[in-house]
Amino acid sequence: MTILTAIDADPGCKEVIETAHELATGLDMELVITHVVPEESGKEEATAEIQEIVQSVIDDLDTVDLRLNRSRMQKHDVKINQNDRESVQY
Repeated sequence: MTILTAIDADPGCKEVIETAHELATGLDMELVITHVVPEESGKEEATAEIQEIVQSVIDDLDTVDLRLNRSRMQKHDVKINQNDRESVQY
């Protein structure tokens, strides 16, 4: 089985990577980390960015499958509806 983890350049993603790596290692599973970048991002720049982010947490990049996901990213304000606990984007 595989642990799939999506990250962006947010500083909090390092904790996500660390948790996913611990889980994958503990369960003897493959770890796939996909880096979500804007569609306009250059491939080399985005590749260097994901390698730098992941390597700051995991020493051996050979143990991780790194992937890029280009997306039309838009910033949305997200609010939580306290009644039914669903995210509402507008």
